[in-house]
Amino acid sequence: MDLKNKKFVFPYSGGKDNILAMYRLIQQGMKPVGLIITYNTALGRS
Repeated sequence: MDLKNKKFVFPYSGGKDNILAMYRLIQQGMKPVGLIITYNTALGRS
């Protein structure tokens, strides 16, 4: 399947495995257009 220039939104956790997965998508020619993060307001962190 040709993924070149396909856009994607990625769920971002900040972990090394997560970053590696996003890097591999970019290496295949895909274009990130956004990141999804969750934020815990009670703890004040993502």
